[in-house]
Amino acid sequence: MGNLVKIVGLFTAFSSCLHLSLCQPLIKFAMERPALGSVASITCFGLDSMQMQQAAERAFYLLDSFDLIFSDYKQNSETMLLAEQPAKRWIPISPPLYDLIEMSQKISAKTDNRFTVKIGALTKLWRQSLAQNRIPPKSLIRRARKTVTRGMLQLADDTLLLKKNINGLRMDFGGIAKGYIADHMGKTMTEQGVPIFLINLGGDLLAGEAPPDQSGWKIDVSWCDKVIEINHAAIATSGPDFQFFVHKGVRYAHIIDPVTGWGVKNLFATTVIASTGWQADAFASAFTILPLDRSRAIIDEKIGLEAIIAVENELFQSQNFSHYIVN
Repeated sequence: MGNLVKIVGLFTAFSSCLHLSLCQPLIKFAMERPALGSVASITCFGLDSMQMQQAAERAFYLLDSFDLIFSDYKQNSETMLLAEQPAKRWIPISPPLYDLIEMSQKISAKTDNRFTVKIGALTKLWRQSLAQNRIPPKSLIRRARKTVTRGMLQLADDTLLLKKNINGLRMDFGGIAKGYIADHMGKTMTEQGVPIFLINLGGDLLAGEAPPDQSGWKIDVSWCDKVIEINHAAIATSGPDFQFFVHKGVRYAHIIDPVTGWGVKNLFATTVIASTGWQADAFASAFTILPLDRSRAIIDEKIGLEAIIAVENELFQSQNFSHYIVN
């Protein structure tokens, strides 16, 4: 996901009421730090700055804990350690990893395997090859594609165990982890008594209650030149800042299609609004790869998704997306 959004119109706010003498001003508090290969921030409103600071620190502690599970860059992360485990044996895994794989499998089934966390072998292969300004050999692409096929990753029923059914399978949670982490950070903020918040994890955003005297948090989505207003919802954007390479006169994005094993040729720009961060993140990732008619069909299933998708000269906007547009 690219950092293609910015928060609009945040300022110190005062709650409105009929008897102003009984009201206390709501304070704005913000915390920001490098995380997940980008910048993570929490903006919130409340009566007690110390309470908000402690809540934000707890949320960031949770972020760091999840990063040690899902990262495919940190050599000591659970994901990276699992990549070195042999196939055909059951391996104990943490509850968050089990949870996110299970969620990912549901998205994979709905998106014709265009979204899958099993894509790690392909992303590693392309990452290494492009760093050397070359295209991976077709034989290595074919080998990596085998790890993406259905049935190559199993979760035990009601037990925190995982089994890889092929050697070389690696997981990459880049298309869903930020949204999942934002969901848990938001839950922490609410549990700590700070329900008015906006979490921004490098462009994947989760909004709690609306800021004082506002109907929602205003988000500037630059690629489609729209300001979106949300509360109790998540928004994720994917596609328009993509890098690309040219091979035999054809331009390919760095976003890899797990079905072909190659970069996407007709990359879509998409912004998705959903009730949870993990859904917004995963479907925004999938919609950059799926054919537009398939993405539209998924949205039409009324599973709580709204989206705007651009491909070439065509712009699709779901039926209720306009309800979130304020400009």
